[in-house]
Amino acid sequence: MGFSETYFSQQQREVVPACVFLPESADDVAIALGIIKEHQCHFAVKSGGHAMSAGASNAHQGVTIDLRRLNHVELAEDHLTTSVGAGTRWGKVYEILEPLNLTVVGGRDSQIGAGGFVLGDEYNGPLWVSCD
Repeated sequence: MGFSETYFSQQQREVVPACVFLPESADDVAIALGIIKEHQCHFAVKSGGHAMSAGASNAHQGVTIDLRRLNHVELAEDHLTTSVGAGTRWGKVYEILEPLNLTVVGGRDSQIGAGGFVLGDEYNGPLWVSCD
């Protein structure tokens, strides 16, 4: 599957970023944001790509930070807390928890990303990092 096909809506698929960055840690994200800030780049952050609005999680001719590699699911020993990476799809979370007779409140579609679902997909225009 190509990058654009990972988006749910056609509007998002039609957005073409200049580059896509796939961080593997929070430190990678911090480094990327430092570089983006230094060069005042247009950017977007993609968790699962389920947002409907063009540009909500894909940066036209900018940098798209795709969190798909931040996809850990960690269950606490007492089974009361689950830590979910921002790029994790809800289907993976349910697959891990269901055999333990556990669940979480999450997206009803297995392909929805945890980060976007938790934070919402309210789009208020392009993201830019200011040097101020």
